[in-house]
Amino acid sequence: AAAADDAARAPTGASAGAEALQDVRVLLVEDSEELAEVTVLLLQAYGCIVRRARNVDDALAQVAVDDRLQLVLTDVVMPGGRDGVDLACQLRHSHPQLPVVLISGYSAALTGLTGFTVLRKPVAAEHLVATLVAALRGEAAATA
Repeated sequence: AAAADDAARAPTGASAGAEALQDVRVLLVEDSEELAEVTVLLLQAYGCIVRRARNVDDALAQVAVDDRLQLVLTDVVMPGGRDGVDLACQLRHSHPQLPVVLISGYSAALTGLTGFTVLRKPVAAEHLVATLVAALRGEAAATA
């Protein structure tokens, strides 16, 4: 519970750009329940309104019915036939205005991946926030 309490408070010294996340509607696509819970708490601490999806099909269904979503943060490696890269590619085609940030703890999953904003797990809260703000502003994709 103490870790959850800590995650529910925005970290001190966070970038001023974090204010740009206030009321931003984020779709978090993560199959790990534990990682999803921590990430939701962190995003909510910065004022985000977070929806959850556990896989690509769930994410696509939510994007299809919720035109208020402003950003997708997706894990790369997920069970099933499709992964976060498949999701990002499909969303780039169907919803080109919707920024997608990929995140993975498996460096092999990121090999040769270009044209997308990519974060490696674990990622510091400040770096995650700065990356999400940059994605919302349409700044160039980067690998971190």
